[in-house]
Amino acid sequence: MIKVVWICHFSNHEVQKHLPLVKKSPQYAPWISLLIQEFKENTDIELHIIAPFRWLKKDTYFQLDGIHYHFIKTGIPFVHRHWPAIFKFDFWTYFYLNRRKIRKTVEKIKPEIINLHGTENTYFSSAIFDLKKYPVLITIQGLFSFTEIMKNDYRYKVKLKTELRILKEFNNYGIRAKFLEDYISSKNPNSNFFWYKYPFKNDFNHSDFAVEKTYDVVFFAILSKDKGIEDLIKSIKIVKQTNNSISVKIIGTTNDSYFSFLKKLVRDLDLVSNIEFLGYLATQEEVHNWVSKAKICVLPTYNDIIPGTIVESLFLKIPVIAYAANGVVDFNFKEEIIRLVEVGNLEELARQITILLTDNELRVQLSIKAYQYAIENFDNALETKKLIDAYRKVIIEFSKIY
Repeated sequence: MIKVVWICHFSNHEVQKHLPLVKKSPQYAPWISLLIQEFKENTDIELHIIAPFRWLKKDTYFQLDGIHYHFIKTGIPFVHRHWPAIFKFDFWTYFYLNRRKIRKTVEKIKPEIINLHGTENTYFSSAIFDLKKYPVLITIQGLFSFTEIMKNDYRYKVKLKTELRILKEFNNYGIRAKFLEDYISSKNPNSNFFWYKYPFKNDFNHSDFAVEKTYDVVFFAILSKDKGIEDLIKSIKIVKQTNNSISVKIIGTTNDSYFSFLKKLVRDLDLVSNIEFLGYLATQEEVHNWVSKAKICVLPTYNDIIPGTIVESLFLKIPVIAYAANGVVDFNFKEEIIRLVEVGNLEELARQITILLTDNELRVQLSIKAYQYAIENFDNALETKKLIDAYRKVIIEFSKIY
């Protein structure tokens, strides 16, 4: 049996039942929850998950279905709140308090390997610098290096510096797109790569979802400029010139100020009758039920690897239009699975939306190919086996060096 530590963050309703919370947290990082399902009762792995958690009253440990959970309270010690925005203690110290808790927890567990999930979340990824005496595998979730937002913000500089340092100082990476191999190698020529896809929900029962399409376009992701929500809204304005009744549902959350900005953009472009914000939906089932009613999904993301939005749409037999960004282009490596548009080309984005909404036969053809592609390329059990094999290889290579 291999004793493994994951350092990550996630939230779901099941774990929240066991946590002393100041208030409930939305679900996030669903790929971690899905991966946990694959590891439950796995006799080859003793899995310990160390996860910082917002709104936690105190550090909490519990065991559930063979998994050991170590949740860490973040923010001001002994107080149930975070550091005020004006006093950036965590960023000034590179999250010293979180790092110390994570290091002490790891030292008690004494794992054979550490799997850091992602380099982009500094509040826990920075802890890896204190744990170099252990074999480490870093599975890439996304790369902060490619983000275009808040470049003049101090927090951006801390996050970017942390990520680049990780890429330069550690050698073992789980990746799922060719551009990741090229980019990480440019920072660290000694990098070793293990091809591995995070799990996606793939057990859809299509009889549970509506057959009738009740609206045209769905967008479901975090509402941010990087995810292309502004481009989608602007492209809908173009589509409306020839399709006055186009209907769009937007699922996802953001901060209050950006949400106000998006609503104003919709008003200014005279799209109030066309675009509806559904906001945060409590369960994935509710999200997928809304998605299944759409004719097409549009995700003009500027920076992504294998977006869950796209994969879940493929499993739901919903044709997808996306920007040809980073790992997104890999979907069409052998044949056209999704419609790709040059990044930032609003006119072409609008044109492709119009084409798919008016050509029913093309839409059906794409949905069939998309579903078949998803079935053949996203096998959670197989990907979990690849991850465990990677653990073994990293442990063996580490023992040769030390």
